[in-house]
Amino acid sequence: MTSALTPPDLIVFGGSFDPPHVGHRLVVDACQLKFPCARIMVFPSMAAAKAGGGSKSSSASFADRVEMTRLLFAGTNAEVSELESKLPTPNFTFQLIQVLQKEYPESRLALLMGQDQFISFHCWHRPIEILRSCDLVVIRRTDDASAEESLIASGRKILNSLNAMHSISLQKDGIDLPEFGTKIYFVEESVSDAQSTIIREQIETQGSFRAQFITDDVASYIQNRKLYSR
Repeated sequence: MTSALTPPDLIVFGGSFDPPHVGHRLVVDACQLKFPCARIMVFPSMAAAKAGGGSKSSSASFADRVEMTRLLFAGTNAEVSELESKLPTPNFTFQLIQVLQKEYPESRLALLMGQDQFISFHCWHRPIEILRSCDLVVIRRTDDASAEESLIASGRKILNSLNAMHSISLQKDGIDLPEFGTKIYFVEESVSDAQSTIIREQIETQGSFRAQFITDDVASYIQNRKLYSR
């Protein structure tokens, strides 16, 4: 891996995208502004791992989720990949990072996530190994007055609870991890309240969803394919 001061040039964004919504798009847009030279790759999970073992169930098929994700990011520099369909299930993030390191050995990788994901990151599969392998880019909510305190506390919890290191270096834009040679970047953004679970529930129970949560192309796809309906 190159110097810790070198910004990431390959940024990984994973998730179920069931369905993909404007919140996902805002996260990627914010990341692109922070790292304009970076390549951003989006990886819909074939069978995402869940806490306690096993895989999360998805309401829409993998093919439908990939197509909706492509529609969401059409017109951006983000690339949507089907790589996770070729990996063993459940799909662990650490496994994906390992594969990408072998495929792109000259790249400096970063894992993109939202604030809520970062707060629970210590519960992920092999979080310390992920931090040793790549940077993190965390999109911080600008509408949350306690966001900075919450993120720093989460960073300490991730590292100290696992006895990963004795100290961490806090900076305005994130947390330096000198013992790992990586960094956790904090990127401020006004994020959406959209949640895939709520969108699915609205479609199932009401037959509709809040228009501002879904782009027109994705909404048309859901309606045409009759996804998430009873």
